[in-house]
Amino acid sequence: MAKVKYYYDSETLSYRKITVKKSDYVRRTIYLFLAVLLTAFLGFILLSQFIMSPAQRAQQREFENLKLHYELLTKRMDETSQILGQMQDRDNNIYRSYFEVDPIPVEQRKAGFGGVNRYKQLEGFDNSKQYLLRLLVGH
Repeated sequence: MAKVKYYYDSETLSYRKITVKKSDYVRRTIYLFLAVLLTAFLGFILLSQFIMSPAQRAQQREFENLKLHYELLTKRMDETSQILGQMQDRDNNIYRSYFEVDPIPVEQRKAGFGGVNRYKQLEGFDNSKQYLLRLLVGH
């Protein structure tokens, strides 16, 4: 049961009972309900950012795995291009001088490279490198 509250009236020098209007009671109830609703909504938004569903966790793991494979493939491509560059230098400097043959021109050595970029529409996105690599590898 609610306590009865009083206030001191200095004009009559007596205590008067405080009466709460029903409109004040309804207004306070509505404010309390809105505060609880807002707190629940913000809590849901914040928690949903930190708690992932199993599907999201699997997708995150797959993405990390793809990034790792992309880095490994990039490393292998760099090593391969370095080895090919060394072979080209060796071919131009050693073997062609032994056999007294002219070096292969750069245009002929690079034949078949360049041309049309089939994936131009996919460039400029956040994960475009990973997606292009996926297309080229065939996964």
